[in-house]
Amino acid sequence: MNWNDVKYFLAVARSGTLSAAARHLKVNQTTVTRRIAAIEQDLSTRLFRKENGRQILTDMGQTINVHAEALELNILAISHAVSDSDAALSGSVRVTAVESLISNFVIPRMADFHHRFPNIKAEFVAENNNLYIERREADIAIRLARPDHGNMIISKMGNVGFSVYGVQEHRRFRTASEWQALPWITYDETLSQIPEMQWLQDNFQNLDVRMTTSSAISLASAIRSGIGIGVLPCVLGDSIDGIERLTGPDPVLQREAWLILHKDLNNTPRFRQMANWLKELVVKNRGILEGYIQAVP
Repeated sequence: MNWNDVKYFLAVARSGTLSAAARHLKVNQTTVTRRIAAIEQDLSTRLFRKENGRQILTDMGQTINVHAEALELNILAISHAVSDSDAALSGSVRVTAVESLISNFVIPRMADFHHRFPNIKAEFVAENNNLYIERREADIAIRLARPDHGNMIISKMGNVGFSVYGVQEHRRFRTASEWQALPWITYDETLSQIPEMQWLQDNFQNLDVRMTTSSAISLASAIRSGIGIGVLPCVLGDSIDGIERLTGPDPVLQREAWLILHKDLNNTPRFRQMANWLKELVVKNRGILEGYIQAVP
């Protein structure tokens, strides 16, 4: 079982289907099927069983998965040790965060970074699902929940403010009792545990929910269309012409923002400079991020 075999094995183990693994590996499904069959024949054991249309790891498959992931981390460490040996401020840095922070807070202010570090290429991944820092799917992450494990340097950046937004016809409704009777757009049940949804549950009962979504961008678009009111990050809501805060100058809740960097990258200048610049960005624009200063769209 060589490294290429390991990549095919991990792709199936993580995606759960041969077709999804094929898309990830950029090969056809038949190739994945043949490679997995060859690996199982070479090892004289079954690694997967099919259940409800998904590929489930067998007991032996789970054992091999532990070692395969460890091997992957070691291979990545070797690769990045070589690529990171050059201490020049050049190369790529991959940053992931929720789309509203990337699109409405970081990218509009990136000219300063490129002026100071013209040879560093920033790669932004607007992703609600966590990309794995340890597997180097991203180099730096901004998360609204603190990770509780991993070989990472974690530092608090600040707070992200949230307010209730609506269109102009909702402007006269300024209290929670008045909002109770209005139609709402909320996040869907997959995000029922996030603080925005908890705030709604704590302050309202039996809301008239007209639409749900898993995306803050989609939620903002629905509010702008006049479907209903909803809770948005202030950096997003304040940036959209046609919607306005119904809650006055102060946000209704705050979420902590955390900067996450793999420990192995901290001594490489381009990663450290990006991390430091992001922290500096928050310090300079703390009022906007927290929602106490309204950015003009």
